[in-house]
Amino acid sequence: MRRRRLTSVRNNQSGYTLVEAIVVLLIFAGMFMVMQQVFQFTIRGLQASRAKQVAVEIANAQMEIIRNIDYNSLGTVGGSPAGAIQQEKIIDRADNSFTMETTIRYYDDPFDGCAGIAEGLDPTQWSKCADGTVVEKARDVPAYANNPADYKKATVTVSWESHYAGQPVTLSTTVAPRDLEGDTDKGFMLIEVIDASGSPVTGADVHITNTVVSPTVDISMTTDSSGQVLLFDLEPSQHSYVVVVTKDGYTTDRTCSVDAGGTACTDAEGAPDPYLQDATVHLGELEELTFIIDRWSTLAVNSFNESCEPLGAVDFTLSGMDKLISVDPSIPKNQISFTTDTNQTPHWSTNQLEWDLYDLIVNTSGYYIAGINHDLALNILPNTSTTINVLLAPTTPNALLVTAKDSGSGTNLSDATVRVVDSGNTYDESRITGQGFIEQTDWSGGSGQSDYTDDTQYFSDDGNVDVTSTSGQISLKNNATPIIYSENFSTAAFKDGGNTDADWNVPDQELKMNVVSGTYPTTVTQHAQTRKINSTTGQVVSATLSAVSQTNGQTIRYYMSADGGTNFEEVTLPMGGALTFAHAGNDLRVRIEMETSDSGVTPVVSSFQVSFTREDYDASGELISSTIDLGPSAPALSEFTTISWQPSSQPAGAGTDSVRLQIATNTDNSTWNFVGPDGTASTYYTGGTGDIYSGHDGDRYVRYRVLLSTVDPYYTPTVTDIRLGYTLACLPPGQAYFTNAVSGSNVIEVHLDGYQDVNEAIDISGYTTKEILLTPIP
Repeated sequence: MRRRRLTSVRNNQSGYTLVEAIVVLLIFAGMFMVMQQVFQFTIRGLQASRAKQVAVEIANAQMEIIRNIDYNSLGTVGGSPAGAIQQEKIIDRADNSFTMETTIRYYDDPFDGCAGIAEGLDPTQWSKCADGTVVEKARDVPAYANNPADYKKATVTVSWESHYAGQPVTLSTTVAPRDLEGDTDKGFMLIEVIDASGSPVTGADVHITNTVVSPTVDISMTTDSSGQVLLFDLEPSQHSYVVVVTKDGYTTDRTCSVDAGGTACTDAEGAPDPYLQDATVHLGELEELTFIIDRWSTLAVNSFNESCEPLGAVDFTLSGMDKLISVDPSIPKNQISFTTDTNQTPHWSTNQLEWDLYDLIVNTSGYYIAGINHDLALNILPNTSTTINVLLAPTTPNALLVTAKDSGSGTNLSDATVRVVDSGNTYDESRITGQGFIEQTDWSGGSGQSDYTDDTQYFSDDGNVDVTSTSGQISLKNNATPIIYSENFSTAAFKDGGNTDADWNVPDQELKMNVVSGTYPTTVTQHAQTRKINSTTGQVVSATLSAVSQTNGQTIRYYMSADGGTNFEEVTLPMGGALTFAHAGNDLRVRIEMETSDSGVTPVVSSFQVSFTREDYDASGELISSTIDLGPSAPALSEFTTISWQPSSQPAGAGTDSVRLQIATNTDNSTWNFVGPDGTASTYYTGGTGDIYSGHDGDRYVRYRVLLSTVDPYYTPTVTDIRLGYTLACLPPGQAYFTNAVSGSNVIEVHLDGYQDVNEAIDISGYTTKEILLTPIP
């Protein structure tokens, strides 16, 4: 079967299809739009060309006026030179508004030398022109009534604003007097603008006004490449030329009025600051003025507490110390008061701070500066951006902030040990620069405190530690058992025969002197001594002795020893209380000495009794601290440094490593895995100090665990101080802060490996700061 092919055949009929008609219309529409744009562009070009032509005509007309004015009268209203020509004029012409600006300036031609002095050179030899060129000719300062300006330069600029505005039209010309440097009855002024480093500032706006002279002066000029502005033909006037120097992004410098009601630049006595006084122009003389401006600086201030938590609503004052408004040093030129706000970052900032040496003062009561990541005297340089982190601590009666610095570079030195000791040795504290620390010295408040709010409490213990018997000390629990020993000499069971030569008379049940050759010896002392009285384990630290005796006018002396007779301590009867042994031990003995001066008489002891307490300590004990919160800034910013405790040495009888510590940290305040220096639960910090495992870094919450043990129940280890060191982002390097110091004479000792030790005296009174310079060891 044959396929039929469908085709579209145009019949031989006239006309176009609808599609073809639309295509043709689109082509014509596009051509029309292009032609229209070309036409509009041509019209705008013609209009712009016409506007420029008119601008040229306006400028030429102004030039003709300038050329036809007498040289001495050629100037602008309020300008220098002064004259009748308006500095700015609006002209409406050809359906446009044109702005015509006319400037007329004196020009000091270098051909005969310039009025400026070439810096560092003999002013009688070389001069410096306004463009900075040094001319090897004498300074161009003619004698009285002569003008150093050689001729005048006139510039006319015409601009216009519309949708077809073009480049402004500028025409310039020079106008010379008949005789160069003709006579004048005016004065001159050379203004130099430099920055803080002494370099010239180009493009600075200099505004000179004088409302005292007639006609009044109102001149605005811009410094050249040498930072200078040279003005001629100024009316002589005493302290009435007001000069203000500005530039976008720069500080402002200006003269000030002698009158305190002018620009408020005077002190209480009305004496002006000499280098800011409004300028004077003398007849035929050159007045030279130097102004200093430089770029603004940016300063940001953040305030934190000792946990590096943002601290807002704190009032500060930045008070400049180098720049003064007047001769009165109590009036700073630069002074800013501000309040920190923790709802913004940074807590306070400004981008218009003038360079100066500033003192940062805390106005809010109850706070001292405990650290700052900058010198306390803030030396703000021009065009710098500085962020200050201020650490604030509650005020104490006496506080000390110590900064350790390298003596050569002035760099703050962290990890230096700083010790402060008062003259009476009642205050002895040590800190490490650049570190915060967690310290606990008292646990007598007991257990049950989850968060570290009361510094005398802790979280838990296993019941085998003692925190109350001695305030500020952790020890093992003491199982004290009171015991009474009585001796009536009815037996010789506790007689130490090797150390007894007196008559331990069992039949008579008494102790008396032995008869020698029928009499009692008068030239010797006889002794009676017991063997070990306490038959059970435990240490004896104190005992009370009583006796029934008859001296018969002779002598009886009593002694007790807790260390097996190595050290006997004399007891005077009757005792006023228990004897606390200087040498405690686990072997209690009694010794009695008898003497007579009558060979027929002997003293007699019928009985004695010893009351003592046997002490033995639990074999081990555990205490866990409350949770210490480093603050919300700790995650990712905290770094733990060292752990230490006191005393670092323990009784030998307690055994090796009788004090061990572990640390647990987290970010959730609930997961507590105590580990040692290698990050495992099987190791411990021992020996009184150690570097904290780096795996704790970045955590916010921390607890410590103390493990006490003894191999001899007669001894217990003790802990009186535990300290954990750490750093946070807000903690400043090289500084250490001391609270509750002792007022008066103190000594600061500073040690840092690689540097010579420093020992300096300091007098502490209220809030005190001290800078210590450390010299490297050669």
